[in-house]
Amino acid sequence: MQFGADLASALDDSDNLRVLGIIGRGSVQGVADIVFLKGVDLGIVRSDTLDYLEKKGYANNIKKQFTFITKLYNEEMHVLAPKSVNSMAELEGKTVAVDLPNGGTFVTSAIVFERLGIHANFAYIEQRLAFERLKKGEIDAMIWVQGKPSKFSTTIKDDNFHLIPVDYAKSLQLDYLPAQLTSDDYPNLIPKGERIDTIAVPAVLAAYNWAPNTERYRRLARFVDAFFNKIAVLQQPPFHPKWKEVALSAPLPGWSRFRPAPGVAGSQQQRDGVRRRAAPIRSLSKRKSGAAIACGP
Repeated sequence: MQFGADLASALDDSDNLRVLGIIGRGSVQGVADIVFLKGVDLGIVRSDTLDYLEKKGYANNIKKQFTFITKLYNEEMHVLAPKSVNSMAELEGKTVAVDLPNGGTFVTSAIVFERLGIHANFAYIEQRLAFERLKKGEIDAMIWVQGKPSKFSTTIKDDNFHLIPVDYAKSLQLDYLPAQLTSDDYPNLIPKGERIDTIAVPAVLAAYNWAPNTERYRRLARFVDAFFNKIAVLQQPPFHPKWKEVALSAPLPGWSRFRPAPGVAGSQQQRDGVRRRAAPIRSLSKRKSGAAIACGP
């Protein structure tokens, strides 16, 4: 939710644009909100979610219904286990907490375990409760996928547990990025000067693929214009440090970029045309006008 709040703080202009953040219920729900929830213009979802939905038979050609504004930041996979466990392979047949169903952690965990050929028993337990059950020995490991340093991770102070590595196997390289967790990120979990290899999944600012010359398309174009003009502001304090990872023109394999966004030929001319045609947004209410963003992949 912090990223939605950051966008609202930096972009909100009462005369032309109002940004309203909506607390999300995970990456899968974020996708559904973009498609079905009235008034939602954009959402922050993880890049692996659409492929997951297609593979599980929930949707066909779903990427054609979406467009992306930009790749935002990376969210790293954290795997916490007792110090007797030193690799992902050792979780074969074990009980692993993966947060709640259809959340981003669940989706990424399901994909990663399947591609690595590891057959674990997933437990759908909220993060804080999972750690208590891990300490009691009721589960064998827990996973969370969050941008480092995650607030939850920094609260763990127990010498009985450690973060285990996630190898950047070939089967993961199509959809994920190599990443590292360091002692600077988590001094309570990683000895000074050491690092843990893991993977990261990109978070994406996505929207429904509205047809050009519609009001919803023009509304997105106004948001894009404001967002790209304010990215330098978002990359400075007091906003979240993860904004510094945003590369506005970075490609995203398998996704189509919203045409008025930089990185698409002719996009500046298109944005100028939209600005000339579109009247400013002046009277706004939640989920009726402005830019409503579903947050919380």
